[in-house]
Amino acid sequence: MKELNVEKIAKKAIDDSKKNDAVLLMMVDGFQTESEALYLRDMLWYARNEGVEVRFIPAKKENLTP
Repeated sequence: MKELNVEKIAKKAIDDSKKNDAVLLMMVDGFQTESEALYLRDMLWYARNEGVEVRFIPAKKENLTP
């Protein structure tokens, strides 16, 4: 994949997770626009390339639509 545009704080979280053999937990609430989705995509590719597992925190059940 071409060069990734990973935000500094996301890169640090992934690098720290790799260093500590930890799972990265996140919510996708902040990624709402197309440009933000590209940051999310690149962050996930970076985590994958670094061998870091990413788990998503779901919304509360009462907030989910059927």
